[in-house]
Amino acid sequence: MVGPYIPFTENSDKIQHCIDSGFEPFIALDFLYKAKIEENTKFKWIYATIAAELAIKEFIIRKEPMYEILLYTAP
Repeated sequence: MVGPYIPFTENSDKIQHCIDSGFEPFIALDFLYKAKIEENTKFKWIYATIAAELAIKEFIIRKEPMYEILLYTAP
């Protein structure tokens, strides 16, 4: 089983619009998924922290692209 079945009847128009417009989800979601499936709590916490940091950076960069270099090079 891949995951829970979610019917697209209610959201299919919104999903299709995202696909048509070239919307790219945050990379942070990959780390959030890793945190969700990780069994070791130490690594779960690390993945969640990385996801939070990346999500904030990605949001700011999409809002103001001029901050991209600063946010990706600063620790």
